[in-house]
Amino acid sequence: MPLKVWLSFARGNENLGVCVVEVAAEELKDCEGDFIKAAIKKAHKLGCHPGKGTALGVVLDASVFVPVGRLMQGPELKQLGVVNVDGN
Repeated sequence: MPLKVWLSFARGNENLGVCVVEVAAEELKDCEGDFIKAAIKKAHKLGCHPGKGTALGVVLDASVFVPVGRLMQGPELKQLGVVNVDGN
């Protein structure tokens, strides 16, 4: 079963958004077990990496339902009830 990884992108104090990707065992192996590196590589491949900023990654429980493979920002995350954000 692939790892579901939550990537938060920021540049200074600017929140650029969140992308959730699923990382397969082979992708993880290709990145020497570094799940953040594998997730960022996958985000680039899927086009949900904003192209700048720093990423923070967290492995999610597989049962958590969130959209995968697209960049989401404050209002959408708040609507999904995933996080409490101020909408910026």
